[in-house]
Amino acid sequence: MERQKLGGSYSSHRAQSEKHVVVCSTTLHADTIMDFLNEFYAHPLLQDYYVVLLSPMELDTTMRMILQVPIWAQRVIYIQGSCLKDGDLARARMNEAEACFILAARNYADKTAADEHTILRSWAVKDFAPSVPQYVQIFRLKTVLLTKGLENHSGHSENISLY
Repeated sequence: MERQKLGGSYSSHRAQSEKHVVVCSTTLHADTIMDFLNEFYAHPLLQDYYVVLLSPMELDTTMRMILQVPIWAQRVIYIQGSCLKDGDLARARMNEAEACFILAARNYADKTAADEHTILRSWAVKDFAPSVPQYVQIFRLKTVLLTKGLENHSGHSENISLY
């Protein structure tokens, strides 16, 4: 796999000429990423989109092998970085993305803490790219209800969908 695909950036030329979405995740477990990719690309209108994976984790052997499979190698770009850092969001061309998906880590024992970290990442993306729609994975209904209340009072999350 090319070094650029192992953490470089998504070029501005590509971002302007091709549609892409950014997937933010603190962990890159093969099952989670494969679930997302299979679900995303199941929709016929999304076949021409690129998926940019933005994560602070290095790719493990399994993820490297998955991203070398031709169907994914031509559609998925990995960037090592954090959605909490503006520089990394810029490398992923977040402000030019069609959407942002924020995936929660499934392995957190404390689901409330996982949700809190997810909401913080969502706010960081919102501050950087306010017009990009977000789809945010939340574990607990209580967090969804609290966040919905914040949306209505602050106006901060008008483009955020929780699931």
